[in-house]
Amino acid sequence: QKHKTHELPYIMLLLLASSLLIVFTESLCDTSFPNHDISHISSNPSSSSVYYLGTNPNAISIASAAECKNYCQDLNYICDAGNKYSYSYIEGTSSSFSANSDQCRLTIDDNDVSGGWGSWLLLTPDLAAHANEYIIESNFRIHNRQSAGIVFAASPSVIPWAYATIDASFNCLYVGWAISMGENEYKTINMPISTDRDYTLKVHKQSDGHFQVYLDGALKWSSSQSSERITSAQFPHGYAGFYSYRDQSRANWLKVSYPSSAPEKVCTAYTFNTATKECYGYYGTDYAALYDSLSVNTDYDSGIISPTCR
Repeated sequence: QKHKTHELPYIMLLLLASSLLIVFTESLCDTSFPNHDISHISSNPSSSSVYYLGTNPNAISIASAAECKNYCQDLNYICDAGNKYSYSYIEGTSSSFSANSDQCRLTIDDNDVSGGWGSWLLLTPDLAAHANEYIIESNFRIHNRQSAGIVFAASPSVIPWAYATIDASFNCLYVGWAISMGENEYKTINMPISTDRDYTLKVHKQSDGHFQVYLDGALKWSSSQSSERITSAQFPHGYAGFYSYRDQSRANWLKVSYPSSAPEKVCTAYTFNTATKECYGYYGTDYAALYDSLSVNTDYDSGIISPTCR
């Protein structure tokens, strides 16, 4: 009897510890933290994992933390362009870019006439680290009869890099790969291209490694065709962004989707400023940093979306 009496508190402690573990595990699935600020997000707006979702992207006002969370699933990366200057490659002294975060517009003015590479701004997280299959779509327009489109690169100024662009001067779609400075391979698909009208360009990286390029919903190029010189291995996995060559090109939106992920990927965390209506999303995986930076702040509604909650 005496032995069993000593054993009971021990068993009760085990049960209590187990219940505490369960409560802690379930707390990770509480994706809302009313009146809390995830300062890891709000203090790192220029991070490659933190994105400004706007106050009114697509002319729709974000009025609550719930709407902020929803916008994490349909992020227009152009809204955050002003915070990503360190991910830009601006060629020549007269080239520049300007971003309007309220209207979610990005203009790249590439004025270099020396026959260089053009200018671009990388906007997405590292695609290779996020999914085996993804779709990049961008809606934009050309103003000065040259070219604009989507660029892929490991960093702003590293070669090799790949691109899919439309050119109003030569009336064509280019799909190319910059191998080294001065060496460039590309495929030309002839078609009429106009200035001052919006186009939607889509690049689909498939799970088998092949790439497809669409313009306004129509398939224009596929790396699976043996006649093409650009191979799927040459199309780099890295960051994607908006590109302009000898043109003042304006991007209206650039979005990423992951069709083969179930459920489709959403942001890892979000934070909503109730005073300014500013919404930020986080696409990294550093959960410890997110939890460690939680602080009570009546101006914020934040949430962490852990993998077990999706």
